[in-house]
Amino acid sequence: MWHTLKISREVHADFASSLRELLQSTFRNLVFTTGGVYLIWYFTTTGSSPGELSLKLLPLTTILLLTCALSLWLLSKQPLVAQAVWQIGLAVTIAVGMQVSQQPVVVFFYALLPLMAVVTMGWPAGLLAEGLAIALMWWLSHNPFMPPLPPSYVLGVSIGGAFTGLLGWATARTLVTAVQWSLFSLEQARQNMEKARQHRTRLAKVLKDLDMAYHRLEKANSALLVARDAAVAAERFKAEFVANVSHELRTPLNLIIGFSEVMATAPESYEGAPLPRAYRGDVMAIYRSAQHLSDLIDDVLDLSQIEAGRMPLAKKAVDLGEVIHEAAEIMRSLAEARELRLELDLPDELPVLRLDRTRIRQVLLNLLSNAMRFTEVGWIRVHAHVEDQETVVTVEDSGPGIAADRLANAFEAFSQLEDGHAHEGSGLGLALSKKFVDLHGGKIWIESELGRGTTVGFTLPIPKDQEIIRVSSGKASSSVRYQEGQPSVLVLHDDPRILSSLRRHIDGYQLILADTVEKAREIIREAFPVVVIMDVDWANHWATTIPDLNLPSLTPLITCPLPSPRHLGRLLGAADYLPKPVTRGNLQDTLSRLPRLPQTVLIVDDNPRIVRLLARLLKTINPSVRVLEAFSGQEGLEIVRSQRPEVVLLDMVMPDIDGYAVLEKITNDKTMAEVQIIVTSAHDLEQASMPVKGKLRLEYEGGVSHIGILQILQAILSTITPLSTVSPTSDATPLAA
Repeated sequence: MWHTLKISREVHADFASSLRELLQSTFRNLVFTTGGVYLIWYFTTTGSSPGELSLKLLPLTTILLLTCALSLWLLSKQPLVAQAVWQIGLAVTIAVGMQVSQQPVVVFFYALLPLMAVVTMGWPAGLLAEGLAIALMWWLSHNPFMPPLPPSYVLGVSIGGAFTGLLGWATARTLVTAVQWSLFSLEQARQNMEKARQHRTRLAKVLKDLDMAYHRLEKANSALLVARDAAVAAERFKAEFVANVSHELRTPLNLIIGFSEVMATAPESYEGAPLPRAYRGDVMAIYRSAQHLSDLIDDVLDLSQIEAGRMPLAKKAVDLGEVIHEAAEIMRSLAEARELRLELDLPDELPVLRLDRTRIRQVLLNLLSNAMRFTEVGWIRVHAHVEDQETVVTVEDSGPGIAADRLANAFEAFSQLEDGHAHEGSGLGLALSKKFVDLHGGKIWIESELGRGTTVGFTLPIPKDQEIIRVSSGKASSSVRYQEGQPSVLVLHDDPRILSSLRRHIDGYQLILADTVEKAREIIREAFPVVVIMDVDWANHWATTIPDLNLPSLTPLITCPLPSPRHLGRLLGAADYLPKPVTRGNLQDTLSRLPRLPQTVLIVDDNPRIVRLLARLLKTINPSVRVLEAFSGQEGLEIVRSQRPEVVLLDMVMPDIDGYAVLEKITNDKTMAEVQIIVTSAHDLEQASMPVKGKLRLEYEGGVSHIGILQILQAILSTITPLSTVSPTSDATPLAA
């Protein structure tokens, strides 16, 4: 083993140290065991005859005990010397024991010397111990003072020594291997422990960093919550500001536009007083200027809605050529007044596109207006052609052109392309046009060079599957139009105005309205709708005949409240709802929905100019109508009680008794039950943002997949969640279904 210790020092210091401790411990145990066994034998043997035998064994005992003591003393100082002293001392002790006992069999103890040498010092020491044993056997066999040794004893000791040496080598090797494995495992455990300690240190650092990051995240979340609340408040204030400014601006503009329109188009409403020819041009100038200001307000509101992501499009299949011709005809009179040639360069056929007709026409009007504003002499040309999967439209003029440094900001709001013309435009035309084209998935650009005119163009994508519009055959359905390329959705509602709202927010479907069960059956039979949407009020009104719809079992039925102007009017207890600003066309459509055209109409409004305007509009619609006027809620109630008008145009906001109180008193009085009330108010936009209460139900016997159910739930959650975050300070009140 000592040989292994010398080699291991060069390999690993820990292994050598552990092996040294094992060697010393093994040698110490061997010495104590040998000495202890001898002393036990000694006291056992001399116990029966202590005198003569004790004296006879005294030299043997003395030599053995001195050998044990000296070896133990030298072990910690000189391990090799201690081993040599031990081997020599044992050899002498065995020889003395053989001489004292005169028993040749004692010589067999020499066979143990190689075993002890191999175990304590390794196989080289075992070979030396074997050689020493053989040499001593030879010396003892030739020593006359020793008892004679049979040759078999000599051979037996030699073979026994070799066997015990091999046995000791195998044992020591196994022990060394075990020590090596133990030390290797210990080293691995220590390395793992060190790695764990380092990992724990890093983990503690990471936890500390995470703690700091979590703290910063909490602060950031708090800041985001504050910022979100500020943004929500700012958005609410902005909406209120825009609504208030719009209302304050639209009220006088509505008066200017309404009176100037009546004066220019229906002078007979002024009881035969003709409008002097010299005034007519000035009145038309006033009308056009006021209309321009109204359009400017619309542009600002549209831009605000687009930036807030709330600008829906009423897309439907439209012939782009027709839209271009409409825009050109609108601007032709202005071109002629400026002595400009307006040219159209269009192919024989342009594709039918899915677009919002009003918005694209507005884009064309903006581009034509800009071209005419910047062109003093020459021409303006509108060109359109199909390129790949896009329709390209360009408006080109022969104007002075635009400097290159101004083109970069051409599509920014309120930017002016030419200082000399800054007073003629708002700077919103191109910005709005870009927004509208972007919403349609197209692109818009501008090209110009000083002295060579300007070209503004935009593209509109062509759908891969061209949609075909056809009119269903059959006498009963001649008015029902639907698109073969789009799935049809049947809407069961009693107010046709609901379709305009649905079309602005629902894209990709052909919406068809049915206000009666008979018409609904006809559309179900001919258009095969994929979904039926039924208003709650319509369902309540036609509850007894709904089973007669003959709706296919696999057609989904969605029942929900669908508020419309008429719905809002009914909620208030009125016959209809007419949002301001009131135009001649809106007023005429509202009156046409009544059972009969009224001959007596009461106008209740605290603004005398609005009363006078509504009276003029009524005269243009029905010259024989009798118009009654009231400028307060109390006065209106008195006139209703005394003269029983057929229709009352009632404003809801008045100083003394507001319209709600007037409406409640009229509806609660049975003597005035036949009076039809039409509410006029400027709070349409506010009502549109109110929560609409009522049950929403989906019936579909065909079943929905698991993924489909999850998608439906996601859509519902994303829609209803904002309702819980409505500010409790909001003045809006929920609408009942």
